[in-house]
Amino acid sequence: ESIEIEAKMVTPQGEMAMSIKQAKPDHIYSEINMMGQKIIQGYDGTTAWMINPMTGSTEAQEMPEPLKQQLLANSQSMDSDWIDYKAKGHEVTLEGNETIDGVETFKIKLVKNKNNDKPESTAYFFFDTENYIPIVTRVSPTEGPTAGMTIETKLSDYKETNIGVLMPFHMETAVMGQSTQMVFEEVT
Repeated sequence: ESIEIEAKMVTPQGEMAMSIKQAKPDHIYSEINMMGQKIIQGYDGTTAWMINPMTGSTEAQEMPEPLKQQLLANSQSMDSDWIDYKAKGHEVTLEGNETIDGVETFKIKLVKNKNNDKPESTAYFFFDTENYIPIVTRVSPTEGPTAGMTIETKLSDYKETNIGVLMPFHMETAVMGQSTQMVFEEVT
């Protein structure tokens, strides 16, 4: 029903402590400590908001759509898009195989909200053909400052959580040559 993650984010600007809390079906609350400032992001299932003192504001503001999509894309889904995907209005297609960093993968195209009234988005997942775990995701936003760019996230260091769920404890996201890493320290 819920998950709590303590992590550190490594960016070109330095290392930051991060705390993420999620609850079903799609609620998110995160805090990032950056240079002595606390950036807070949240999603209540409808509205994404943030408090970012780095922009000079200490009040909650609605998050622009591209940032909202990035928040949702980077969060650990509490209700996997893969489970009952047809009932959720998603479309899944096997696009063949692709070798990534020497690993043979199944390339799977996920079109979220293809058959419902929510905004449609497309992502590609690359599952290791031996272990059937995703090792890379790729998305290309259609709006905002990253529109038309490819955002690639590499997933690694899979570990079993305290309830037996296998999760990647290392994620590296790259956009236009800029890389950000997230290392999970504790997952409850």
